[in-house]
Amino acid sequence: MTDITVTTESPVEPDYTLSIVHEDCGYVVYEGGRAISIAFMNETEAKNWADYHEGFNQQVCFVCGSGISKSDDPWYGYSVSSKGVDWVHTSCCTKFHFWCDTASPCSGRVPSLKFLDKFWAEHHGALDIPASRPELFRVHSIFREFRGCADVSIDWIVSRREATLYLPYADLIGDYGLPNVDTKWATASLHEMFTREEAEMCARYLAANHGSPSINRAVLPIPMYTLPIKERSVEHARSGAICVAPDWTLPFEVKGYYDLPR
Repeated sequence: MTDITVTTESPVEPDYTLSIVHEDCGYVVYEGGRAISIAFMNETEAKNWADYHEGFNQQVCFVCGSGISKSDDPWYGYSVSSKGVDWVHTSCCTKFHFWCDTASPCSGRVPSLKFLDKFWAEHHGALDIPASRPELFRVHSIFREFRGCADVSIDWIVSRREATLYLPYADLIGDYGLPNVDTKWATASLHEMFTREEAEMCARYLAANHGSPSINRAVLPIPMYTLPIKERSVEHARSGAICVAPDWTLPFEVKGYYDLPR
């Protein structure tokens, strides 16, 4: 039997420090000391681009304050405005919504994660959690070398199944059934996750061909507006999707999404 190991590398907070440097080719936006933009003709264009990047692409959880991405705890765009996205980890959002729904606060403030963890621990056990709720999983790999980069993170998803996977959406999606709410993103997010059997089959194949993957139980239920991994992938030259080798014979198809270090 192939051993499946869990990656235990300590995550590091991203350096989101932005600066604009006037170079020979024009004004370039830097993030954490690395160039991330094209050269702009004037500083105003560079500033506008940097503002947009900060608002929409720099993911920082408004509950816990962390910018660390987690394969088993995906980002959720809580709200969107012309200034940007209010990002939150799915687990933080679940606890925040649970506090809102249970305590019915009216102050509009966001409590600390320590408070939410305590509130969750004290009150969540009293809820009627359906025993029939299925378990879903995410599969994650770190390629030690990929396209000229070291330690590249790969998030695997189920891209197609031969048989339809029937899921109880009302149990797996928060606020499911509200009127005039489009559920396509949330349902798509669930269907790109793995069942336990699929995750184990996929991990065995990856372990034999691409190093040691990790299997993580998904945090359920997910928020209504959870964006699927395949939709969150930024369309630029250093991100994209890969398919597994042609000898794949399992009854479902898999794709891996990556974002190369800049």
